[in-house]
Amino acid sequence: MSRPVLKEISIVSANYNNAAFLDDFFQSVEDSSSWPGELVIVDDGSSDESPAIIEKWASKYDWIRPVLLPVNVGVANATNRGIAEAKGAWILRIDPDDMLMPHRIQSQWDFVQQHPEVDVLGGNCVYVDGKTRQHIRTSGFPSVRSDIEKLFHLGENGVLNGTTLVKKSWFERFPYRQEMVWAEDYDCFAHMLHAGAVMAAQREPNTWVRIHRDSATSNLAWDTLEKAWKLSIELFGNKRSLKDVKGNFHHLQHYRRYLLSKNSIAKWWHLAAAVWWRPEKVLKSIFK
Repeated sequence: MSRPVLKEISIVSANYNNAAFLDDFFQSVEDSSSWPGELVIVDDGSSDESPAIIEKWASKYDWIRPVLLPVNVGVANATNRGIAEAKGAWILRIDPDDMLMPHRIQSQWDFVQQHPEVDVLGGNCVYVDGKTRQHIRTSGFPSVRSDIEKLFHLGENGVLNGTTLVKKSWFERFPYRQEMVWAEDYDCFAHMLHAGAVMAAQREPNTWVRIHRDSATSNLAWDTLEKAWKLSIELFGNKRSLKDVKGNFHHLQHYRRYLLSKNSIAKWWHLAAAVWWRPEKVLKSIFK
């Protein structure tokens, strides 16, 4: 089996104890319509079977480059290590509990070739159940540049980290910061935008993102939104009130619990609470 190889693209992923999902992750790369120049996967001192699974796949393809750290250094530091190891001029980001859609690599490459001014290219995802992979919903990140920038100015992510293709030179200027976890993606991309990076996004989804109990998507902490809000004030002069940010936090908490809940009564209660806090966001998600 072989595919066209896009040597300018390096996939970079940082793994910690995702053994249950790694085969699906690697399989999604193998099944892509085009292959990257390399896949750099950094194992961040996992205590499960992750290293063995990574080495199994690395023995199959020489473009899979494992970096096995002896101790856990944190997701931001581990990702930065992978970016530093990468040889490609473009970094494709994805988490190892998620899966590439077959067209993603080629589609994103075609886009940046057609739009050479773009430095950061995002996209949307389909959220799926962590166990059954049943479709839950499709994300609604904007594709218009002004809308992307508006979200960053408000202290919200204008691009979805795990769907991005980014010029490596921008990551070298603005790496992820461990002290900003779990707002490290907002921190990184907001600094890029503030420094003049051109951002764009494709409307169609390019990644399957798992929703499970241990995923970052499921576990939203207040300090994540607080860190992003404070940074948006510093970089963009955001006038959004703390009260509004807290309302958005409660909305996101309930909406994610609605997505995760298996109990029908609890599920609809959380949806009602999410609508109470941010009715316009829920309605936009339902009727987009």
